[in-house]
Amino acid sequence: MHSTNIGVGLICIGSVPRLVAQAHVSALHALEATTLTAIGCVHDRGAWGAASPLFGCKAHDTPERLIADPAVQLVVLASRSLHDGELARTALLQEKPVLCEWPVAPGTADVVMLERLAERIGVPAFVALTSRVDPVVNHARELIRAGHIGQLVSLNVHGTDTAEGKAAGAEAFGTPLAAMLRRAVAHTLDAALYAAGETVCDVHATASSAGDPPSPGSAAWPAGLQLAFNGRLQSGPILSALFRRTGGQRRKFRIEINGTKGDLVVFGSHGHPGAGISKLISGYEGARGSQELAVPESDESAFASPAAANTARLYQRIAHDLHGLHERGRTAPRLDEASRLHRILDAIESSAQTGISWRV
Repeated sequence: MHSTNIGVGLICIGSVPRLVAQAHVSALHALEATTLTAIGCVHDRGAWGAASPLFGCKAHDTPERLIADPAVQLVVLASRSLHDGELARTALLQEKPVLCEWPVAPGTADVVMLERLAERIGVPAFVALTSRVDPVVNHARELIRAGHIGQLVSLNVHGTDTAEGKAAGAEAFGTPLAAMLRRAVAHTLDAALYAAGETVCDVHATASSAGDPPSPGSAAWPAGLQLAFNGRLQSGPILSALFRRTGGQRRKFRIEINGTKGDLVVFGSHGHPGAGISKLISGYEGARGSQELAVPESDESAFASPAAANTARLYQRIAHDLHGLHERGRTAPRLDEASRLHRILDAIESSAQTGISWRV
């Protein structure tokens, strides 16, 4: 990047949703390293034009014009739509870095294609796996690396997902199970694996639901949809997980990381790490009880929500990566990490459908 300040072009589907207004726009305005330069849309162009004065930037009537804007140095695809993969390809071909919301595309093959394109062109492509920038998850990761719990023994993950009409994503991903995998399972499991510094080698999964299953192609969620899976991590520890569909606002999650010297527990009530306030509890072998740990850099009072604070942290990492300011070279999640997560989810889904174990 030639400028110290990164001009950001924000693309979303339809009118300005709460996610964009609260998370991306709030984060961009709070940071010195980024400037919201332009906004655009996939549909409902008039709504974005009306919103541009509020956001203090110009509006483009098509995503393609926004991508071509010379003032836009980072293209952000915040739409979570089936158009994201195509627009990401357009931005990469114009040699512009891109940030995609998760999931990047419906299928793993599409993500791998984008990953290879970004690698061939030499342009970074980032993914909004915001659990990886959450202070609680990162503090747990640092403690594990420092030997706080000894040698990793097992990883236990519990989570919930909610049905929110079409937003549940079943119509985009084919089945309610696939939608659950790419919502609650993806973010919570990714946070657990990132904190533990592990990846999945093989899995065996089972899915069930109460009542009659939905008709083929239906976006309706079956009542009591549940997904359980277990497997083996790369260095040998055991993974076990249970996810269920709930109604209303019950979106609790719990990640338990067990070691030879003690345990760490990350938990919260906002769907998955990165989406809301999370807490970290530590327990030692032989201790009388567990205690909540103070987490550095967790003050989020300057932002509209924890999600906005984590989005700002993601932009900070992207700015560091684009300017080459970090000694490790890259700190923000990229497409290769997204494609690896997609392959894990594919293996879980295939195992749940066939009843046999799958190697990732």
